Amino acid sequence: MLKVNPNKLIDQLIHPIARKDPRFWLLDFGLHCLIERNVRQSLGKAAKYYGPKIGEELAKEIGKHLNTVAEKYQRHHDKV
Repeated sequence: MLKVNPNKLIDQLIHPIARKDPRFWLLDFGLHCLIERNVRQSLGKAAKYYGPKIGEELAKEIGKHLNTVAEKYQRHHDKV
C-alpha cells in the first residue's frame, strides 16, 4: 500500500498556488494545523516559513505606496 505524507501533499498542492496568490498561505497554515493538531508547533513553523514571505509582500506594498506618494509630491511641486 502507498503511504502519503499529508504535509508534503499539502505543500505540493498549495504552495504553487500560494506563490501566485499569497492568500492561499492561510489555507496552507490551516491545513497543516488540522493535520499536526499542535497549534504551538504549527505557529512556530508558520513564523519561520511565512515570516519572510509576509515581510517581502509588505515591503512590495510599502514600496508601491511610497512611489505613489513621491509621484504625487513631484507633480504638485512641478505645478508650483
